[in-house]
Amino acid sequence: MKFMPNRKRITEDERGLTLIEILGALTIMSIITVLLLGNLISSMETSADQSRRLIAMNLARLKIAEIRETYEEGAKFEELRAEFSTRGTELIRLDANNTLQDLDLDDEEINNTYYKYEVELDIRTNPQKTKLDQVIGDSSSYLIPMRVTVFWGYTKEGGSTESRYSVTIPSYVVKLGG
Repeated sequence: MKFMPNRKRITEDERGLTLIEILGALTIMSIITVLLLGNLISSMETSADQSRRLIAMNLARLKIAEIRETYEEGAKFEELRAEFSTRGTELIRLDANNTLQDLDLDDEEINNTYYKYEVELDIRTNPQKTKLDQVIGDSSSYLIPMRVTVFWGYTKEGGSTESRYSVTIPSYVVKLGG
């Protein structure tokens, strides 16, 4: 009896992959990769847009806190109220070119994106103010409604200054104490 190792017989269906099968698999994988990269790039752009929106919202909140802190003291609050008479209007729009002495509204650059501010102080009568006055009396002696808007998505140097996006947060300047 001869010792013969167990050798596997090669049959026709076990010859391996052909060049055409490998090219077909690579083509399918390439198509899937291109589709996934497109989705990845789109997701990254959306994430960057949402990050800019979040930054703008936080800048607006910080500016509201700064304005409130600046004008909460009685004398400063009265100066701010007097500004409406000085300008002869019930709506004051402030930005980097038109601001008050104690208020900094200069543009800010964060991560290569420019953000600019607009603050509206509004003592006009509106349904919300009317309802508030019915509940607590004359609110204008200690509340000034304001809206802080932060714009972004514009070019600052030599280009247009039109903004593509904005966030607006309403609030109040509140007089504290007497």
